Amino acid sequence: MLKETTLEKLEDSIIRSFENDDDIVDLYDPNVVGISKSGIPADISRKLKEYDEIPSMKLTCFDFYLEDKFCGYAVICEQRKLLVSFGLRNREAKTKESFFSHIKKVFNEDFLCILYSRNERGIKWLVKMGMTKEGVYEHEGHPLVVLKYVSKFLI
Repeated sequence: MLKETTLEKLEDSIIRSFENDDDIVDLYDPNVVGISKSGIPADISRKLKEYDEIPSMKLTCFDFYLEDKFCGYAVICEQRKLLVSFGLRNREAKTKESFFSHIKKVFNEDFLCILYSRNERGIKWLVKMGMTKEGVYEHEGHPLVVLKYVSKFLI
């Protein structure tokens, strides 16, 4: 289940989500030079607070629990139907499928996600869950992949 939380409390959830992820630095924003694994949660929190100050980017933050066990977090912008940030502490198939299912429900099925192309793990997972690659765009010299989910039940 997704449980709404605040932006102020989210940094702890980000820390918990990535504490056992030794690959996160290689998947992270390539524009942030010299960042360590321990610095990523604060950087994500800083960016999310900046986004939230933009009127058209009001964010909603969630902690994700499966059977009362913390498994990750998600940040969305309902106004733009955008999955802004996410992280999973537990990457078992059951957890990943449940997480994606809950995200779809929040958006009422249709949404976008934009990831740096170096985050191959995240891109592969989202494609496996049914998202399609809609294009690749450059941001500050680095490619971003735009992924889109459209419910198969919409007419």
